[in-house]
Amino acid sequence: MKAPSFAYAKPRTLAEAFELIERPGAMVSTYDYVAETNYSWGGIAFPFSGGSRSFGLQIGTFGFDNQPVYTVDQPDGTGAVYSVSQTFAGATFAQNFSDRFAAGLTAKFVFDQLGEVNGSAFAVDFGSLGGAPGSGTVEVIVERWSTDEERRTLVSAFREKGPEGLRAALQKTKSVGRITTPGHRGYDLHYAHQVPLHDGARRILVGTERPMSFAEESRGTVSSDYPFTIVEMRLNAKGEGEGRLSLATRIAGDADRVELENYDMAPIRLTKIRAHRD
Repeated sequence: MKAPSFAYAKPRTLAEAFELIERPGAMVSTYDYVAETNYSWGGIAFPFSGGSRSFGLQIGTFGFDNQPVYTVDQPDGTGAVYSVSQTFAGATFAQNFSDRFAAGLTAKFVFDQLGEVNGSAFAVDFGSLGGAPGSGTVEVIVERWSTDEERRTLVSAFREKGPEGLRAALQKTKSVGRITTPGHRGYDLHYAHQVPLHDGARRILVGTERPMSFAEESRGTVSSDYPFTIVEMRLNAKGEGEGRLSLATRIAGDADRVELENYDMAPIRLTKIRAHRD
């Protein structure tokens, strides 16, 4: 489990790492370098608020000891030895504010010693990441299309019980395929529908309820209000095209109107889509 090590390298990535785990993690490492130099580090990290926030503690030391002292008058050594070391302890807090922005803060106490001279200091590291998500490959596997009966069941569930009813109905629907995105575990799709367009083109819409951890659901985090994953693709007759992906969307509306919240504001653009048949 590598997540705790991010507290040392980049505070903001501690939050990003916990998108993939649902429990605390610990890590201890030690390395020997040239000139008998040693580096040791240990850390522990805890995700909370459904994994959108994380907190970590770390302690480490770097240096060497028992090095002989040489002077101009005594080039073969004085018989004395000296040591050099740096010891630090710190705490990190990090948060994913959205799928496009994460930030973290680390506060550290540092103690340095060089021979008989020593000093201490307090340091603060801050890091953030913003902008569009990085590129990668999204794989959408459609094993079958949703039946008319399944579509009617989902529509009825939404009209009668709203988004929660729709989510429950999707969970009960037999899988139609699977989606895998960069940095995330793949999960089943429960809805897939295609609409023929002119010149052999087609519009494909797939969706599912987004898997959420027990902590995310039980604590009622902001992310739990966006429980659906939606993918829209437009392909030409050759099976090539573009589309949009929203990993976390909220579906609202009533019996006559359906609205996808957050879909237009924060979609992931899909380019160079190619359809393959197995």
